[in-house]
Amino acid sequence: MKLSDIITNTNPKLDTWVDINDLAAEFGINDTFYGSQDRITCRFFQVWQCTDTWVGGRVYFMDNEPVCISFQATRKSAERFQWISRELADKVRNYILELVFSEPLDTLEYFEDCELGDSYTVEYSSNIIHKTGLLNGVEVEIVKVYQYPEFHKVQVCSNGSLIDVDCRELHFKYNTI
Repeated sequence: MKLSDIITNTNPKLDTWVDINDLAAEFGINDTFYGSQDRITCRFFQVWQCTDTWVGGRVYFMDNEPVCISFQATRKSAERFQWISRELADKVRNYILELVFSEPLDTLEYFEDCELGDSYTVEYSSNIIHKTGLLNGVEVEIVKVYQYPEFHKVQVCSNGSLIDVDCRELHFKYNTI
């Protein structure tokens, strides 16, 4: 049987979910689309189960017109696409760009220039990646970061003395030059 015959006669009972992000990656579009769409569909024309995932050959359709086929050999392997024509690939690409970049710029969140102070704090000792911090405005060396169950405890060296403090008392300078 010719591939073109298989493409035009695939059984709709094997329709499967379309991951638009996988298709987007095929075109080098790495932004993530979280919405729903119904113009692109796909179905298996050959299928088997690999561990817990159906894999095999699929036909992709846009507006019920075949646009490409794909093949995935195993659940952890990448899906490889082959396009029916450059025109159909461009049509799918343009549609994906519309989906991914459909949010108007007025929905973006903009920051207001506000005063943040000279330092910041962390909630848990395991969040600390610095070697020094400020304790009551004085720079101290962080000697030990305690783990479970002491989520907030760190040991610092202050004026030559080792003391245990709550990490929420330490302040850290912003990473600026």
